Amino acid sequence: MNGKYSIFAIVLIAITLLFDSCASTVSITGLQQEADSAYDSGQFQQALKHYENLIQKWNANHQQENNPYYDKAGHAALGMNDMNLALEYFSQSIHYGTASSKTFQSLIAHYQAENNISREMMTIEDYIATYPDDSLAKSNQSRLFEIYAVTSQWEKAIRQWENIDDKDDIPLLELYFDANKQLENTSICEQVANKLLNKDPDNLKALEWEAAKFYDRAEKRYAKELEAYEQNKTRRQYAILLEGYEIAGKDYRKARDLYEKLYSLKPDRRYAIYLHNIYARFQDEEKASFYRNKMK
Repeated sequence: MNGKYSIFAIVLIAITLLFDSCASTVSITGLQQEADSAYDSGQFQQALKHYENLIQKWNANHQQENNPYYDKAGHAALGMNDMNLALEYFSQSIHYGTASSKTFQSLIAHYQAENNISREMMTIEDYIATYPDDSLAKSNQSRLFEIYAVTSQWEKAIRQWENIDDKDDIPLLELYFDANKQLENTSICEQVANKLLNKDPDNLKALEWEAAKFYDRAEKRYAKELEAYEQNKTRRQYAILLEGYEIAGKDYRKARDLYEKLYSLKPDRRYAIYLHNIYARFQDEEKASFYRNKMK
């Protein structure tokens, strides 16, 4: 008899637990319907109360890591314009891996409005990692590249460039040029500068690159030949000096034309300094004096 009673007690407990579990599930399902209905009708405060109740019920019967109601509570708080509360719930949903695509979008927009670039960057990184195939997540690839570039994270910017779809976008190309310039990737800078000039003949970054290239090459040749002649002042060396000056002169003239174009586009004293130096090399005192005055 004792054995029969024991079996009966076990069965009774099992039925009771099953009934409680079903009742809990029914309670959560019904409450979620009420919460979602309130949210959809714009009754965000009422929806929030329901979602907060659902958070507690879920955590009492399930693993907190899978709780889907932190995210929903965050959007209800957002509907109430309570951003601080929304951020609390969103941080929980991200922590537990239940944040929706919509949540990441809302956070990115918020951090952009707040000009909180570090938070924006981390949120975009999490968004792309969580929803790699989401079209809206992909649209943030270029923004992530911009952030890496403007915050001088040059190596990350270079790696992120591979994820950019529109590699013909001029502002993005300029940032890619800046990153490669900082990392002294000369050959890539040359390629990007040419691409920029093909798209925009008046592009300042590309024109500066080309002008500096010819100017620096001319200066090195000029200094090299002068030093060689100073160490060996013979007729033959003087002839070599003149030949070197002629080669340097071609590069000086290319640099001059580019810096004059740059100065016409943007009268910057930096360009005036280069032009003064070039005309001084040409012994054109009138133009050297003109640009000397523009250096002030």
